[in-house]
Amino acid sequence: MYLWVKDNMRLLFLFLLVSTLSHAQAIRLGQFNKVKVFDGIRLTIIPSDADSLIVEGKNKGFLSHKNKNGKLYLRMDIKKRLGGFNTTVALFSSSPLEEIDANEGAFVSSQDVLFQPSIILKAQEGAEIDALLDVQKVKTKTASGGIVNLKGSAVVQYHSVVTGGVVEAAMLDSEQVEVKVKAGGRAVVNASELAEIKVSFGGTVSVYGKPKKLIKSVAVGGNIEQKNTPSETTEDE
Repeated sequence: MYLWVKDNMRLLFLFLLVSTLSHAQAIRLGQFNKVKVFDGIRLTIIPSDADSLIVEGKNKGFLSHKNKNGKLYLRMDIKKRLGGFNTTVALFSSSPLEEIDANEGAFVSSQDVLFQPSIILKAQEGAEIDALLDVQKVKTKTASGGIVNLKGSAVVQYHSVVTGGVVEAAMLDSEQVEVKVKAGGRAVVNASELAEIKVSFGGTVSVYGKPKKLIKSVAVGGNIEQKNTPSETTEDE
């Protein structure tokens, strides 16, 4: 039920975004392959044949963007520090993004499946990334309340989760996964062949997919749980 509601809210958000952007003017950008976003900005990544962005919201005039050697930085002007929670940015990219880095309560989502060889996702300081993937390899780093939500497929996953970070990847089909969780972090992963899990200092990991081989290392209050595949779960689980 939760996933159904979330998916429908996602579709509604994208419909409203497209309706709004049809009346907005695009800002041209140089080519980039990495993006780092701050200040609570709501960012939607849209594959395109051009590199540009469209910004909407109460504080849209205060958005600052800088392309440094192919890494695009998006933040609010110092006068509106952390004032991006009502600022929506559609980011059109002509190249696959190698790295997405969300900070300071920013929210990043992908309009379409990110189909590419690999990707790195980072979320910290209460920021969140919500992505649909079709990749060979994905690496995530979450810390200080950052959240990464993943769906789709990845042959191999690598996750580092610390200080209250969260990775939700039960719906990301994978053959192999390697997870390191500590200091209250939480990860939910899915693997069919191999899962290598290290957890300590109050971290928790839930493993779906019934991997053929499970390598576990648990210390100082860590916890690892094996679950049924997501489609087999019930409300009582």
